[in-house]
Amino acid sequence: QREVLFRIWRFAAGMTGISVTSILLMQTDKIILSKILPLEMFGYYTLATVVANTLYFFISPVFSALFPRFSQLVSINDRTGLKELYHKSCQFMSVMILPAAIVVSFFSSEILLLWTGNPVIVANTHSIVSLLIIGTAIHGLMHIPYALQLASGWTWLAFLGNVVSVLLLVPLIIMLTKWYGAVGAASVWVILNVGYMFISLPIMHRRLLPAEKWRWYYEDVGRPLLAAVVVAVIGRCIIRSDWPSLLLLVSLGMVSGATFLAAACAANQLDVVARSRSIMTAIRMRLVNSEKIQ
Repeated sequence: QREVLFRIWRFAAGMTGISVTSILLMQTDKIILSKILPLEMFGYYTLATVVANTLYFFISPVFSALFPRFSQLVSINDRTGLKELYHKSCQFMSVMILPAAIVVSFFSSEILLLWTGNPVIVANTHSIVSLLIIGTAIHGLMHIPYALQLASGWTWLAFLGNVVSVLLLVPLIIMLTKWYGAVGAASVWVILNVGYMFISLPIMHRRLLPAEKWRWYYEDVGRPLLAAVVVAVIGRCIIRSDWPSLLLLVSLGMVSGATFLAAACAANQLDVVARSRSIMTAIRMRLVNSEKIQ
């Protein structure tokens, strides 16, 4: 139907552009690094990418569960409900991914040693893991604002941000990899996502949710981030890498739980986390399906 196509072609074209540029953004680094890094170091980088990408097992189901509700609120023009859901969702996402990312970043050496049992892999990979998971966590925080943009039918900002990131990605990776090796390449992922947080996000708020930007920085992200970092720093000061494996595993589990609880309490999301059965079920189903595929 011509009138239907005329009505949706801009949104469909924008989504196509976002999909294509997202693929380029997520894969270009590996294409470039496979040419300029030694094979062994490229293998370490790939392993670190696998570790960092585990955060998407939490990010994607939360996005999928909340996006339809955003679309509904936008369609009925419920501004009050939209603001409330937006902030609660952003806080929930922060509580779900920031504690995990901080613990992995702070204890990347211990986690890799428990997983692989290979000190050589640990020595060459732990810094890359720490950087990549920080970048992935920031990328995860951008998913709720991205859901709001799509629910509002606004694809231009995400597409333009991806295009700029792809254009910056190539020279940054080549330059920083030559200077700092695989660690420099991993830092590019952090730089690009920090750019999203401090450039794209204010633009999004200015158009869709005026006067809500600082609340996002302080209440939705800042408070749970600070609480999680404080607990993780205390754990880092106590836990030692040369502890026996069982003691190290139990200690990391305790720090992870304490970090999660601190972030949830700081964001006033402890009751929301406890009640979010549908999102938790979606996460479990995604994990089960991934295991079946593997």
